[in-house]
Amino acid sequence: MLGRCRIKELLDRRNLSQVELAEITGLSVKYINDKANDRGPRGMELANAKLVALALDCSIEDLYEWIVIP
Repeated sequence: MLGRCRIKELLDRRNLSQVELAEITGLSVKYINDKANDRGPRGMELANAKLVALALDCSIEDLYEWIVIP
């Protein structure tokens, strides 16, 4: 199950802004901001997650906290 989105944390580690991430990925600033602030539908489409992960030099799995429910 998906937990909170980690985009803000990953951006901070790379000294990037949401605007810069949007420019790198071609995704809208609103889309990046919504995901970073856990607004809108949970998760991302695979293609978008791949773009963001590549831009942030991480795996797709790193984009979210993963919660294991026993």
